[in-house]
Amino acid sequence: MNLSARATRFKLLATDLDGTLLDRSGAIHERDRRAIAELQRRGVAVTIVTGRMYSGTRDLARSLLLDGPIGCLDGSAIVAVREDRHLVSRALAGEAGRVLQAALAGGSPAVFILGHDQIFHDARGAPFAQYVRGWTSRITHVDDVTAAPHWETEAGVAGVIAVGTKEEIEALVSGLAPAAALVAPVAFPVSRDGFAGHWAMVARPPAPPRAARCSGSPRIMGST
Repeated sequence: MNLSARATRFKLLATDLDGTLLDRSGAIHERDRRAIAELQRRGVAVTIVTGRMYSGTRDLARSLLLDGPIGCLDGSAIVAVREDRHLVSRALAGEAGRVLQAALAGGSPAVFILGHDQIFHDARGAPFAQYVRGWTSRITHVDDVTAAPHWETEAGVAGVIAVGTKEEIEALVSGLAPAAALVAPVAFPVSRDGFAGHWAMVARPPAPPRAARCSGSPRIMGST
């Protein structure tokens, strides 16, 4: 079967960004651009599904002439590129936000709050800020990240990242165990240069039942 025939068999191409469509420099290879353009010419819909925030994805999507919905924050945000409009924004609001904020308030780990398309951190997170810069360039240093205004809004926060020692992260996850159904914490060792011995925890809104059954291991912390 030739390329033309194979291409017309498919209706949708959904691609990740970091480690998939993008090279190590964060660029899209010209060969891949041409392939995507050819699929679009043949009527195949093309979209992006990434762990990045929309502000860290928008320019790439537009450079590919995408104008439909794309998935950001591992599906917690669905955004229409043409209108710059969030269609779905799932957040840690209400009781989930209060539980997580209380757990983080007195802890030692570095904390990053994923707000509405931007990231907040305080002095504890400064050494690790480069680690999340690929998700968005909109990173703001605040006095106390656990007191960030996003905790108080009805929309809540899109997620939380904590970075610390294995013991700090395990204690944090243990403290959240009674509320795991609300905040869905995931802990793992960080395997990047400059972070030897560090662990991370990511807390995001739990996936809907159908998505949870279909999803595999999360690819997070700069790998999505």
